[in-house]
Amino acid sequence: VALALIAAEKSDEALAEGQKYIEYKPNDPQALALAGRTAQALGDREQALRYYADALEIDRGNLASNSGLAEIALIDKQYGKAREYYDQILKDRPSELATLLRAATAAELNGQMGAMERYLQRAIDSHPEAPAPRIGLGRIRASEGDNQAVLALVGELVRDNPEISAAQALVAEAYLNLGEYKSALASTNKAIREVPNDPDLYVLNALAKLALGSEVEAEATLRQALELRNDVLTRGKLVTLLMDGQRWDEARDELGKMRATRGLAGCVEAAEGDHAGAANSFGEALDSNPNAQTLIMRSNALWKSDQRSEAIGELYDWLESSPDNTEVIQHLANLHLLADQNQEAIALLRKLDTLRPSNPAVLNNLAWASRDSDPEASLRWAEESIVLAPIIPGILDSFAMSLLSNNRSFYALDLYV
Repeated sequence: VALALIAAEKSDEALAEGQKYIEYKPNDPQALALAGRTAQALGDREQALRYYADALEIDRGNLASNSGLAEIALIDKQYGKAREYYDQILKDRPSELATLLRAATAAELNGQMGAMERYLQRAIDSHPEAPAPRIGLGRIRASEGDNQAVLALVGELVRDNPEISAAQALVAEAYLNLGEYKSALASTNKAIREVPNDPDLYVLNALAKLALGSEVEAEATLRQALELRNDVLTRGKLVTLLMDGQRWDEARDELGKMRATRGLAGCVEAAEGDHAGAANSFGEALDSNPNAQTLIMRSNALWKSDQRSEAIGELYDWLESSPDNTEVIQHLANLHLLADQNQEAIALLRKLDTLRPSNPAVLNNLAWASRDSDPEASLRWAEESIVLAPIIPGILDSFAMSLLSNNRSFYALDLYV
């Protein structure tokens, strides 16, 4: 009755009903929890906390009270505390799906990705048919680039539930990343028939068509996506498609329909060879929205317009406030390598190796940069990189050069024949 009165916005009557319940059952944790929920719903935070605390003194695992306290903790951004309340519920109800999902969310907000995965896996083990935990864990695997794992987690789900657009998008993106463009196209075609108003599905469908060489159909599909949602990212993909076709006037027309156009205008200018103009446009975009990606594009434009000291200097300036930004460090190291400034590149690459250990590209660049100054270290890094990526030509080349630097020309020759 109290909850129904809350829904009807009859707050005084709801509180009165909650109080009657407590008077009727003063030591019943459910009564106290209901009173807490009523107070919380009506915005009386302190009263809610008191009721919940009283309920937990009687029953530490009370579902409603722990859930209510967890919600308050989440509002206060006390994500670790919220997890504690959810864990308390799970002691008595280890397979309670809603609580496992909420605990996973709290863990994610607290930066505890391992704990988030464990909650989601428990939810999958207890409820293999439930879509939410599979989609959640699938998104983690997608962020890790493990596309086969995404398909294993979500593939069967979309076959049985084609109307779940989030799952369909995960599967389509995995197929795209694996280069299985026909499968991506078939998957998104089916998904669009089931969910015709999801713009993300149209974008993925367009990317599949583009990969299969159907530029005209891809363009039409991107325009359909824009009719559903007029967003910058989708229009940016359309602009890129037009630029790839050297349809500059149409690209500019599309840019004119966007609010934040300076970054994309820089892309058009760079594609036309106006690198100085592109650098200015990227600079204006950075002023309104500072981000590493636009900084790197500006740095590239400055470099190509022979403003090399500025290109490098702005990257170092960025690293003063964001010293562990791996994208900027990698780009800065690459510029030093292009300028044959190997010692500067090595210093940056060593730091990058601590931030992204066992990365074959980083190890390969270390091997190349140090082949003359420290041949033994160069060979060690080259050997590590070739174990991680044994068939990439650039890594084979660096390995051969490291062997030559260590007077092992016979072995180096084997790599070229």
